[in-house]
Amino acid sequence: MTSENLRISMIARSHKLGPFSPRFNINNILLEGLHKFLPADAHLRVNGRLHISLTRVCDGKNVIVSHFNSREELFQALLCACFIPVFSGFLPPRFRGVRYMDGGFSDNLPTINENTVTVSPFCGESDICPRDKSSQLFHINFANTSIELSRQNMNRFSYVLMPPKPEILSNLCQQGFDDAELRAGRM
Repeated sequence: MTSENLRISMIARSHKLGPFSPRFNINNILLEGLHKFLPADAHLRVNGRLHISLTRVCDGKNVIVSHFNSREELFQALLCACFIPVFSGFLPPRFRGVRYMDGGFSDNLPTINENTVTVSPFCGESDICPRDKSSQLFHINFANTSIELSRQNMNRFSYVLMPPKPEILSNLCQQGFDDAELRAGRM
């Protein structure tokens, strides 16, 4: 997966406008990756275990989906969950006939029950997230996510807009693996 992330970031960086280039189609890239990496029975393996947060476009309400009738239906839910207006396109994809976008616009870290493990790429109060050495005095809350106001988080946010160099991205991927491993050791 790390090598796939590095490959995609290199494609994005190759365009003048980076990932905002009209020639960079993130939706197609995501769909290709899902077909490549997820098994034919992926929807059966994740039913009732994977909860995907979506924002319904018509009213902005948060919807959590956790049951999928087919692999393609799972893919549609994941594409909706990754859809960021303008960046991903102008017309959000449909899941079961309804248009949805990234669940982060309505509830970025929904908690299903006491066993829910929250994950964030930003230092804050999530179960799995980077742990920066900073004062931790200032946090902002956005869409149910507490994020520390820090220089490191500002850098991470800039990477959302323009992928970093491969060596930086590789280090971020390794940090994510390390953070997840640390959490798994505490469970």
